[in-house]
Amino acid sequence: MIESPVERLAKTNPDMEIWWDSSPLVFETWVQKMVDAAEPSRKPVLEAQLRRLYNAEDPTQSVTRGCTTNPPLSLKAIQSDPEFWNEWIDTLILSNPDLDQKELFWLTYKEVVKRGAEMYLPIFEASRGRFGWLSGQLDPRLLTEKDEMIRQAEELRALQPNVMIKVPASNDLARGAYVLAEAADGDTSDVILIASGSEVGLALAARKRLAEKDIAARVVSMPSWELFDAQPPNYQEAVLPAGVPRLAIEAGVALAWSRYVGDGGRVIGLDRFGASAPYKVLFECRRTRGQAGACACRSEPVKRKRRVFLQRPTCTRTDFVVTGRQISFILGGRI
Repeated sequence: MIESPVERLAKTNPDMEIWWDSSPLVFETWVQKMVDAAEPSRKPVLEAQLRRLYNAEDPTQSVTRGCTTNPPLSLKAIQSDPEFWNEWIDTLILSNPDLDQKELFWLTYKEVVKRGAEMYLPIFEASRGRFGWLSGQLDPRLLTEKDEMIRQAEELRALQPNVMIKVPASNDLARGAYVLAEAADGDTSDVILIASGSEVGLALAARKRLAEKDIAARVVSMPSWELFDAQPPNYQEAVLPAGVPRLAIEAGVALAWSRYVGDGGRVIGLDRFGASAPYKVLFECRRTRGQAGACACRSEPVKRKRRVFLQRPTCTRTDFVVTGRQISFILGGRI
């Protein structure tokens, strides 16, 4: 077997992730196009090398370990198989006569993402969530429409367990931290949930659960401590106002978050040895997946002025006691 440069590169580090930078649905058409353009003597070797990039018969043996896509790349996937997609889109239109062009496009994009993620799902399952991801990008034109971005992100995320979301960048991102989601209905925040990276999705899920119990939670995405520390005090205060209790969610050591949650805040993290795995595996074991902030919430009216006290999470429960309501965070295991 003659290895390709990509295969030789992959062998330099067993943890290296080489991703397919397009929708997986175009892979077969792309391989055929490349082989057709090659010199006759080169065709057999080239085709074997290319088909090892994504092994359709056994995806777990593929050289590529993930893929990324976006609306323009998904359009190429549709154009690569017009016979199938023309029929699929015609059926979609007939089944949904009241949908406008934008809504039809969105449903088509979701279908492309879903089918692409299915192709890498065996890799995801075999590696227990370490590899096999499909990164689905939101529409960059939604840059300033946070609520719509969150809605679309949640819909894409629900398509397959191995779908991650790629969010358009903004000036807020360059500031290290920003308000991703305000408290529901514009209420004054009862609590601020802080997270970064993949844990942001857990914070958003907690916000939704808390809103159902009349608990107003703001979600702050903090991808860079250093950039946020460099911002003027008035911006820091606008993102993390004083007097509002804070909870940070971290799929790892919690220590570094202490200066952002303050003396009255708390961090859900993992501060002991003996557990090393992709964050979703850890959260599943700890029963915090999708419930990091609010696995269960209940309200208890109290007549005193509303304040929030955060108790240290030493075992299976972290209580946010609000004089006016109580939020119970049930973690299901020692943290």
